Amino acid sequence: MKWRTKPAKYENAKQMQKIIDKYFEECEENNEFPTVTGLAFALNMNRQDLINYENCLENGRLLSLDDSAKAEIVDAIKRAKKYIEMCYEQRLFANGNPAGTIFTLKNNYKWVDKSEVEQTNKTITVQLED
Repeated sequence: MKWRTKPAKYENAKQMQKIIDKYFEECEENNEFPTVTGLAFALNMNRQDLINYENCLENGRLLSLDDSAKAEIVDAIKRAKKYIEMCYEQRLFANGNPAGTIFTLKNNYKWVDKSEVEQTNKTITVQLED
């Protein structure tokens, strides 16, 4: 039996972009913050499927589409995720408890906490006399 991939849910970026735009409009109308998982849900897929679509040029997914269609889909998803990231970043300043925002920025956008430690080595010479 030959291994087969699932057919692509979207044949082009225009199909996806209409749904993406509608999702963002609904979030704004309902005074809700857009999320990556919410975006995936609106596109009728799970978060991992969305990531697979975003990385389809590297992972060999969406075999039924040509490279230009894949590139347009990747661009549409990346633009949508950039918009969501911007919304999260704005919440850092507007929300009194940013823990959830920080969590998603670290897990979905590769943000990291960095600590810088300055270390100096000093040589101390001690002479002992008898």
